[in-house]
Amino acid sequence: MRRVISVADVEGNEHTHHIAGLGSRAYAYAIDFLLKVFLVLLWFQICQSFWGTNPLLSLIRYIQDSEFSFPMREVGPLLAIWFGYGILCECLSEGASPGKRFVGIRLITFRGRAPSLYAIVLRNIFRLIDVLPGSYLIGMLSLLYSENQVRIGDLVAGTLAVHSDKSSQGYQHVLRTITLDPEQHQYLKELLERWDNMKIDRRVQLAREFLKNIGKEAPEGIIDETIDRALYTQLKAISKNI
Repeated sequence: MRRVISVADVEGNEHTHHIAGLGSRAYAYAIDFLLKVFLVLLWFQICQSFWGTNPLLSLIRYIQDSEFSFPMREVGPLLAIWFGYGILCECLSEGASPGKRFVGIRLITFRGRAPSLYAIVLRNIFRLIDVLPGSYLIGMLSLLYSENQVRIGDLVAGTLAVHSDKSSQGYQHVLRTITLDPEQHQYLKELLERWDNMKIDRRVQLAREFLKNIGKEAPEGIIDETIDRALYTQLKAISKNI
């Protein structure tokens, strides 16, 4: 399980983000849940005031009586509020629902971008799996045991939650302080040139050894495409700023 992740922006500059854990994500979820409940109760009040109906009772009557028409007027907006809340809020605020914004976390992709509409819709659909068996057990287990502390929906959508107030914007200043001797400079150049021709295990090993030799931290964890990409962008950023 990692606490930080390094991603590159559109210019190839690397930024370090602190991954949000179970506690902060649960806090944000609780706030959003209460807001959804408030909106649902508000809609119940609107239905009662304008039509003298109760959406839940109307739905129960429809289920019990096949001759009773489906109460789309009352139930449609109710379903839209409950299932569309997260999608709408995260789309409008580039990955930060009111709960996430209050706690200070937001969603990003593994490339450091704001999630697309497709990714947001996908992760919210898979929330139906995360909440199983009715107590969010699958989602919590996924958060606790996945490498980047993500739930099933995030794994499918390629997103993760990070602390928005802890994203390091000064990483490039650190990189500019690096001084390599001619031998290290040549080694870095050859490593980058040969990167695509080496197996992932080998290039990750060499990259980590090089960063250790020059006194810089390297992303840890199981070797996968995310670690591989983070190391490559870190080496590229160093090569641009020496």
